Amino acid sequence: MKYAIVGASGFIGRHLLKRLKEQGHDVIGYDIHPCERTGVLPIDVCNDGIVIAPGTEVVVYLSQSPHYRSFPEQADNLFGVNVVGAARVAAAAKKSGARLFVYASTGNVYTDSFAAMNEQTPLRRDNAYALSKVMGEDVVGAIAGEMQTLTIRIFGAFGPGQENMLVPGLAGRIKKQQAITLQRHPANIEDEGGLVVSLIYINDLLIGLEALIGGMLSGTIRDNVINVGGPNGVSIREIGMGIGQALGIEPIFELAEATRPFDLIADVKRLCSLVDISFTSLSKALQETVNSYE
Repeated sequence: MKYAIVGASGFIGRHLLKRLKEQGHDVIGYDIHPCERTGVLPIDVCNDGIVIAPGTEVVVYLSQSPHYRSFPEQADNLFGVNVVGAARVAAAAKKSGARLFVYASTGNVYTDSFAAMNEQTPLRRDNAYALSKVMGEDVVGAIAGEMQTLTIRIFGAFGPGQENMLVPGLAGRIKKQQAITLQRHPANIEDEGGLVVSLIYINDLLIGLEALIGGMLSGTIRDNVINVGGPNGVSIREIGMGIGQALGIEPIFELAEATRPFDLIADVKRLCSLVDISFTSLSKALQETVNSYE
């Protein structure tokens, strides 16, 4: 098939581009950070003219603003990339005759909770990053028309080559023998595991995404908003212990006085009911990720 990936130089984009090309698909990658080696072409989704090549069947929008912690100072970039850019690319995809537009959203769109969050969990609009993604989801749906859309709400993607996120951040602290701070559950003073999150290894995410795309195009999948994450929540202590084992270094933990306000756990029953997906064990995924740092 013919794919266009917008945001192809990012963590997920790099892996998706490589996987699709290895499978023999015709893939064009675009990013504000072009790469001659991988064939990623330059594009500024907020300002450039957007043209999707005729014959493209699937457009995957992975671009997101790096300034999600800088609101309101970087509001123009945050909403420009996550909302306006998505709208402009979706409109170009529709004009080109694309059959499917995939929008990468996030599990952070859900209201704070300690329970696993499914696709019906209320959405939050009191946080700029979450709001930008909710608006991005809505504007893509408004443009779609006869073009199918798929929103994937991603929880905790990690793997080789990732930078500046949870797993590489914890690995860096463990290597430097710096303490990892854990916050207790407010209703359980004996909880010493810290924040509980859903993680999904990049290979599993791509397999799931590929299956979802196939199901959407064949008509066997009609759901257009789907959580994509690991099958179980894991605590920061568990993740740290796994990274420490992979590195051969004993992690140092400390307990904070303040309790945590929420966990970030995905309910992926819908995903698992729609596609045949198996999940890499946390220990193996962390080992392969840590190996890539060396």
